[in-house]
Amino acid sequence: YSVLLRRHPLGLHPLGLLGTLIFLGVLLLLPVYLFEYTVKGGFAVDQRTLLVFAYVGIGPSLIAFALWNHGVTVLGPTTATLFVYLAPIFTALFARIFLGEALEMFHLVGGLMILTGFLIASFLRAPNRVTASAPP
Repeated sequence: YSVLLRRHPLGLHPLGLLGTLIFLGVLLLLPVYLFEYTVKGGFAVDQRTLLVFAYVGIGPSLIAFALWNHGVTVLGPTTATLFVYLAPIFTALFARIFLGEALEMFHLVGGLMILTGFLIASFLRAPNRVTASAPP
């Protein structure tokens, strides 16, 4: 997504792109939701449900999308994409902090593997390859 967006810009404002993606997502999910609604019924529309929708719509959707686009603009798509791999580490840490979940050995091993790959990709670059030119 990020690499293609840089190579082939759509000419849309980032919020216009977000609106387009949301519209397409609703179109794709609506038939599945309607099927589930007919089989299992809907959900209660109350204050708690509306707060959840507001949180998901503002935090992970609007703010995260804007910050991601800014990061791609500042760092470039290749470097920005490396930060995607840090999501499981932050998920485990936030689960510990906010939900009181225990950190297990597999969290630590996986986190170390991710950080090792992140550091290798960040600091150890492949040497520039010189291409042979055609003889005159």
